[in-house]
Amino acid sequence: ESFSDAVFAIVITIMVLEIHIPDNLAFVNDPAALRTFGANFLTYALSFFVIANLWTSHHYLTFTVPMPTRGTIWFNNLLLFCISMIPIATPFLGEFPTSPRAAAAYGFVGAACTGAFMLLRSHARRRSHNPAHREIHFRILRKSAIFLAIYVA
Repeated sequence: ESFSDAVFAIVITIMVLEIHIPDNLAFVNDPAALRTFGANFLTYALSFFVIANLWTSHHYLTFTVPMPTRGTIWFNNLLLFCISMIPIATPFLGEFPTSPRAAAAYGFVGAACTGAFMLLRSHARRRSHNPAHREIHFRILRKSAIFLAIYVA
């Protein structure tokens, strides 16, 4: 869990370090630079929310797995790998917010994160001995399928 927390923190740090305020915004009224900065900031904020949601869900999920197995660790590593791709897709979408390719790349990364989390959650559901936890995992998996469809679309 500590390793996962570190990956989440590093991913957010990398994203925020990618945001650069154009120098000319300090002295010149440059609407194009302001739009670019605004798009970069908005995609950062969106990605921060996505990561915060994943981190919160991950924290809850780890409490429902009684004894992590090798499978648990590998499903978790797959999720962390997918999350580590968010800082690649975020500035791409921020720099080119109207580009279909940038939107597709961001959607692909979002779908990969959601799919990997669904695999980890399915595994946790199978490993849990608590019927209430299994039911919660099942309900969340159904809702996650909706988000997966949104990312794919």
